[in-house]
Amino acid sequence: MRVTIYQPRYFPQLHYFNRILNSDTFVLLDSAQYTKSLIHLTKVGKERHSSYQSDTPIKLSSGHYSLTVPIKHNGLLPINKTQIDYSHKWVSNHQGVIKSAYSKGKSFDNLFTQVREILLKKYDTLAELDTATIIWGISSVLRLGMDCKDLTLEELNRRLSKTKNIRLKKVLYSSEINAQRPSGLQKGAEWTIAICQNLGATEYYHGATAKDSYMELEDYKKKGVIPITQDWQGIEYGQQFRDKTGFISNLSILDLLFNADQKEALKIIL
Repeated sequence: MRVTIYQPRYFPQLHYFNRILNSDTFVLLDSAQYTKSLIHLTKVGKERHSSYQSDTPIKLSSGHYSLTVPIKHNGLLPINKTQIDYSHKWVSNHQGVIKSAYSKGKSFDNLFTQVREILLKKYDTLAELDTATIIWGISSVLRLGMDCKDLTLEELNRRLSKTKNIRLKKVLYSSEINAQRPSGLQKGAEWTIAICQNLGATEYYHGATAKDSYMELEDYKKKGVIPITQDWQGIEYGQQFRDKTGFISNLSILDLLFNADQKEALKIIL
């Protein structure tokens, strides 16, 4: 049984959905601490990357652009307790930018109303917003037909249980799993091992960045969990503005779904 564990992200990138759909159980690490950026240790030193917990990369005629959700800076809190700052007019801004970027996409007319409905709802925490965008992405790619008023894990799992020829069967919150993060710094590997053991996983599907920065693969194997590194290379699709900027890979799920039909999108992600 294969498990993937990932922090919630806002309208995540395509590799994120590849990891979801190639797992039996996907765990949203909502109890991880919110951070705007992540520091990874590499062979050449430290590298800083966006966490994408509160932003997502899309494409405009000028090229790469980040849609960012403002948060209330009220301390070092987990993602499921990080509050969104609605004093900023980011909701209308995101709608306008998305419309500017994708209004000529082949699936824009069918999907923009759904995205607008997701954005207009007010969420108590960043984790709730991120989860809604992730469930919408899964539902859209798998053609589950979920109502944007009911983008809950309960409803998603009910529908996944009835799907055929799709590996994914369940999406869970880490906060609802009895596997607490060990105290101390740099304990991510121990935490993911504990979650895998709690769920009875035999495989842990992870990214190359984790493997190169903090994972000790033998630690997983000693606990009966085989680590499998994601090896996904997205293929090109009919992206907007290619004549100006060329093709940009691994953008937000918004870019793929607005530019491709659902059947094509699933093929690209898998």
